[in-house]
Amino acid sequence: MAELWPFMPEHRIGEELVWVTDIQPTQTGEFRNSLSEGRQFLAKQYRMTANELVIAEGLIDANPAADWYVPLWFEESLGGTISPTDTTITCDTDGSYKAGGRAVIYQDRETFSVVEIDAVNAGSLGLTAAVGAAYTNPVIAPVVTGFAPAGLEFERRYHNDVVSSMRWWVRGRDETAASPFAQFNGLDVVSDISLAIQPISGGVRHEVEILDNGFGTIDITAIRDISEKAYGMNFQDEGLAAKKRRREWLNIVRGRDQAFYMATRSREILAASPIGATDNVISVKPALPNITDYIGRVISIGGSIYRTIADAVVNGANHDLTISPTSQAFTDPEICFLRKFRFDQDAIEIEHEGIRSFGQIVLKEVPA
Repeated sequence: MAELWPFMPEHRIGEELVWVTDIQPTQTGEFRNSLSEGRQFLAKQYRMTANELVIAEGLIDANPAADWYVPLWFEESLGGTISPTDTTITCDTDGSYKAGGRAVIYQDRETFSVVEIDAVNAGSLGLTAAVGAAYTNPVIAPVVTGFAPAGLEFERRYHNDVVSSMRWWVRGRDETAASPFAQFNGLDVVSDISLAIQPISGGVRHEVEILDNGFGTIDITAIRDISEKAYGMNFQDEGLAAKKRRREWLNIVRGRDQAFYMATRSREILAASPIGATDNVISVKPALPNITDYIGRVISIGGSIYRTIADAVVNGANHDLTISPTSQAFTDPEICFLRKFRFDQDAIEIEHEGIRSFGQIVLKEVPA
């Protein structure tokens, strides 16, 4: 049976979620195949005394290549007074707790209990057995099983001040979760306000082949019928529920495997006149040079209404777009394209700092 790694890390904890996806480009799109289950890694830094370093070295020497119980300290919360006979403990249960899993009740490095969870309730955990010890306002956190193949690395800064680090591999990840987002055309529509922390950045290019023999004209040939569009996305979450929600969605997307919709939440398309609730034609100022390029694209109106453009015609100085009625009137709404993206990386890094977490992900616009 695994033992708890008893040291509490520094405030900032790194988490990495990794998948393996095979991408096969085609002339007009791509095929994506997920080749592995997800892997979770935790990077933790510990501030130790010289005595604690000796204890840590002894634990590793006594248990080489062993599994350990590793608390998810970035999901910790304070518990109340706990008696030895208690089979229920109060804490913030919005974290990664689950029936059959484990939690740690932690007072300090020498005073803690690893308990098995029978039921997860709102604000409390039901246990399979009594705690067995008394605690006063301890820290409570979910526990996972992990191992650290690279062992413990450390730097002695002063006589009694040691900074050490470990990279944990987590076993037995649970990737089953329901998407937190509404869907359109069978794909998630990511409408998360935390993604608007910074403007989306990116670029557009066509994959081409250039033939230049050094004399005469230079020939350029497009290799694919679609352009390459790359973007950057930043996210920030606060609180256990938001952190868990983000991780569950990342597990659904699985790195580069799954596509999703996301709007830029900007005025990419300007309405030329108000939109009535029953209108099936909206008039906009020209945004695309070719009128037929609108057809089949999806737009977001007012941030929450999504419609596919069925037809487009030139009407004087404006472009008229045929859509299904919005069932809501707008005077001057925010209209933008609802773009289809996937992640352009299989490794997603999350930085946890107290109750907040941060991350950056490279996106790629895809036709399907």
